[in-house]
Amino acid sequence: MKEFIKKNILIILGAILLFTLLILLIVNKSISPLEKIKLEEVSSDTTNYFFEVDNEDNTEIDKYINYAFSYNLNENDKKSISIDDIYNIINSKFKVDFKKEDIVSIGITPSMALKGIMFNNDTSEFYINDSKKSYAEIASTKIYKYNIKKIKKVSNKKYSIIYDKYVIENPYEVLNYYNELSNDEKNKDKYLDIANKISSYLKGESTLKSIIPYINKDVIKKCGKREKTIKITYVIDKNSLLIKEFK
Repeated sequence: MKEFIKKNILIILGAILLFTLLILLIVNKSISPLEKIKLEEVSSDTTNYFFEVDNEDNTEIDKYINYAFSYNLNENDKKSISIDDIYNIINSKFKVDFKKEDIVSIGITPSMALKGIMFNNDTSEFYINDSKKSYAEIASTKIYKYNIKKIKKVSNKKYSIIYDKYVIENPYEVLNYYNELSNDEKNKDKYLDIANKISSYLKGESTLKSIIPYINKDVIKKCGKREKTIKITYVIDKNSLLIKEFK
């Protein structure tokens, strides 16, 4: 009888231990509100120009250079960028293994040339041709938006976010959208102000950054279309959240 009781106690204790371990694993992979806020914050900053990297036509390194250039141009309103700054932007957003020498040796690739990017040997800087884009060129420049669909905690230092990638092929539709909303007398001033900002972008007077806040879900639904779903893996590396891979 004692053996039977002892055996059952061991089974119960084993079951409790297993249950506790399962609970700990589940809790450990639960995303806290703070983690979620940080992931959304980093995601918002990184994915605004992620379309440069999410491009199968470009080579492995020039897509990251294009990303750094777009980030610098739109966020900092600078048409030139040093090799050091390219290197720092890339490594502050992505976990990749590029050296500064790799950036120098690549030269000007076809995708960079299409953007008007050139290299100044005297200053060792990449710069964009200062000629202003025509209205037609701006109108034909697609706008991309990555909307978070699902966030998953893989481990204490690894997260995956699934996005729906949308594209607006005609930016003038965004302007028309806000112009229509401005017909509402109650919110006329609010929407006219946004429409003016969209118009300024379409005239080449401001950067993509100035209109990104207004490319919301309603705009996407009205003016865009879903292109694909993409999964991006983020890792914590040296106290920074970096993109490790995407597919």
